[in-house]
Amino acid sequence: MKNLFNNIFLLGITCSFLTACVDEEFEYAQDAESEELFILALDADEGGALESETDYGLEVAFQDYFGKLPETEVIFSFELKDAEGLEIGPDDNQVHIKEVIYEIDDCTEGELEFTFNADGTGTITLKPSAEIGMPEAFEIVFNLPFETVVEEGEEEEKALLDDDIENEDDRGFVFEITGINSTNSFIALNPVSMFEFKVLDNEQITAEWELNISDESVFNQFKEALSPISAELAALNYSELSAIKFEFEFEEVAIKIELNEEEADECDPTDFSNKEIEIEADFSAEDGELELEGSYFIYNDEDSEVEDELDFILKAVYEINLEEETLTIKVQSLEDEDNFNDEAFYNSDNAYTFILNRD
Repeated sequence: MKNLFNNIFLLGITCSFLTACVDEEFEYAQDAESEELFILALDADEGGALESETDYGLEVAFQDYFGKLPETEVIFSFELKDAEGLEIGPDDNQVHIKEVIYEIDDCTEGELEFTFNADGTGTITLKPSAEIGMPEAFEIVFNLPFETVVEEGEEEEKALLDDDIENEDDRGFVFEITGINSTNSFIALNPVSMFEFKVLDNEQITAEWELNISDESVFNQFKEALSPISAELAALNYSELSAIKFEFEFEEVAIKIELNEEEADECDPTDFSNKEIEIEADFSAEDGELELEGSYFIYNDEDSEVEDELDFILKAVYEINLEEETLTIKVQSLEDEDNFNDEAFYNSDNAYTFILNRD
């Protein structure tokens, strides 16, 4: 399902498995455990998408509730506002709400009713569905400016924000839930109800990059650099490899190692794609310095069960060549909770150098 749970924006008191959460404490009139208070909230106060994207999904959900969700209709009022470098309105080249969806099962989604006015205000109606009752979560899909083009006889959406220049001015908007209306007094809205969206400039590190692995020695260096935090990569042979891609998005990076072996989509058995090994991390990049922070599993040699999970930090320097559309990363150090300082996996100014091309 299209990004349904990729950008989880929960309405709740605490974070569970989510990577981003508003770190604040709030007091409510009722106690959540004893009174069964049902709270809807956002799990982050900002996010973003690459300028090549034509939509963005933001999830809203019940968080940490007790008992069964009440099957009472809830109407949210909202406002899209404070647009910079963008226009708010109902047209394709403007920012608006495209749809509001929820998950029925892994392969099926339903739609919620919503209204959207030209001034950016509107409502979303959350109510029980025949298939699953009251949805635990729903996703608001924002339309990002695009135009429809015809390529090879087929219509495609082309992002209007995607350009070939490094943009110095901010581009984005603010979404705010301005009210909630329900006959059930135990359904409440988390006080953090505002979300700031930012367009990520593809001319910066936030883009999709591919490592040229036509030379086996490049893969061997990559494997040596990152296999300490990926048991799957450590066991991989060059002959099994199809591609290696780095996807830098909003404060997160996914290093995707595509294999030659294909697998069928669980929802469409006729649709095949390459299997992937993925390394995920939060990242910060500033003044040519790059830092990745994440975690990885340690597996038991006897039964391959997860034995432990350790946090890691990878440090590097980077340089972007806009003319050649390349990203050079010089990895300097890799350490985890058990291997750090003098006992780091490696620590050198130029331990490994990788040149990536814009994908």
